[in-house]
Amino acid sequence: MANSAKTKQKIRKSRRLPCVDLQPNEFQRLKKIWTNYRGGHRGFARLMARKENPGIKDLSAQIEAKAKCLLRAEEKKRISTVTFGNVADALGLEPEQLLEKLSGSTAPIPPAMQQFPWIAEEEVIKQYRAEFHHYHFARRDISDLFWVYTPIDFTAPRPGFLYGSTPFGLHGKFRNTAYGYLFREMLLMIMKSEEGTKRMESIHIYYEFRIQPFGSSGNFGVVFSENTDGTKGVAGSLLFANPFPGTGQPGRQDSALCDRLTEYWRLMDGPRANRILRLFGYEDYERPEGHDAKMEAILKGT
Repeated sequence: MANSAKTKQKIRKSRRLPCVDLQPNEFQRLKKIWTNYRGGHRGFARLMARKENPGIKDLSAQIEAKAKCLLRAEEKKRISTVTFGNVADALGLEPEQLLEKLSGSTAPIPPAMQQFPWIAEEEVIKQYRAEFHHYHFARRDISDLFWVYTPIDFTAPRPGFLYGSTPFGLHGKFRNTAYGYLFREMLLMIMKSEEGTKRMESIHIYYEFRIQPFGSSGNFGVVFSENTDGTKGVAGSLLFANPFPGTGQPGRQDSALCDRLTEYWRLMDGPRANRILRLFGYEDYERPEGHDAKMEAILKGT
């Protein structure tokens, strides 16, 4: 691509100054590159971090740093030469090429940009094709509160989403088909009965699933379900890469383990859990100091 003399002058000037010399309309076109990207500026920050750090699995710190750079640019309405170069590199362009495009009528489209906000790239999804260990809170009557364990084998290759079949129900005797969709930072799971209309779907949402590496510390979530009698409900849930210590066979767990799961779920998210806890008759909860150590002790069975 040939660069105009005006573009070259801007780049030469920008290299002597801390910020690139952009006109207001050029900056707005630049900003749209990451605001229109799936996941917004944080999603584009992830793209930048992966581009600059190939082979590194945990990019949490790098993503956070890139996201702050983009936010700083939005607040000041100008961008540093270093960040501008990083944005261009993420797009597969030279800084001069990006600047020339911004000086035109439209900004470049980020690579792998999708019409929909969910993530379908196999490069991202494949790291979650594993066995998950799912637990959700349930109640049969006002005094019978318990947790149900459901292992989910998501290793089956299906383009664009996670897929598997899993035992379900209080005794693990039913079969559900499980679907998993990555939406920005979230994991949305849908479980559909394999017995026609006898049992309804349930929706499981893990809001911060992709913010931290999927591991044994677990993820906090909620479940929305419809019972066979048509009543609807919401409950707490947990998702682990390994079975929670003391877990029995799929289905309803014993009372001692249920107490530990309830405590762990509350420790994990603290006061935000109160709306769901109230549905089960629990008093409002304040997460205590040292909750991380308490969670670790529970996982170790101490």
